[in-house]
Amino acid sequence: MAPILDLSVFESAVVAPSPPAPETACSLPLNFFDVFWLNSPPVERVFFYRLTPGTGDDITSILSNLKSSLSQALGAFYPLAGRLRLTPGTDDRYELHYQPADGVTFTVAEYDADVDELAEDEPREVAKILPLVPPLPVGVGPVLTVQATVLRGGRGLAIGLALHHAACDGSSSTPGPPRPVLAHARRRPLSWTGLSSTTQAAAAPYTSC
Repeated sequence: MAPILDLSVFESAVVAPSPPAPETACSLPLNFFDVFWLNSPPVERVFFYRLTPGTGDDITSILSNLKSSLSQALGAFYPLAGRLRLTPGTDDRYELHYQPADGVTFTVAEYDADVDELAEDEPREVAKILPLVPPLPVGVGPVLTVQATVLRGGRGLAIGLALHHAACDGSSSTPGPPRPVLAHARRRPLSWTGLSSTTQAAAAPYTSC
């Protein structure tokens, strides 16, 4: 087995939601089906993007764009910036609680691995990919964490997401930022995708919060 590569973390910041996130605290209760996943491992996703240094794929601009577009997307999906907690005054009910000071941890790192090796269709060592996914505690706590990792020689970028399983599941847990952050879109699954390449506001979902 090849040696496991080191991950170097350069920055860890909290990205807060932009308007129209509410200016007061609010909560969304988990239902019976949500609570089933309370202590399950998080849903983890990694998206790989190939970059071409010297052709406009500027890492600094890309990372700045990712942060600002994530903030805009969280403005519409603000419960993902909150925390999962035990509902006050109860001992068996849980809720997604958001307050204006909340945000999502956004980590920037560098990893000495080639994007072509990590993104190929052939079997790969899971141990080489795991460092690209940010940690997220099981149970109560944060709902979402994001990590942007620059790959060897600036030739690739990996976006890792960890989502609490009680908050998102299936296709709704795949809000990957698209190629338009870097050049042109191939897929637009959720709001973060569109916002990374346009100034259009995210379509706000219905919540009773």
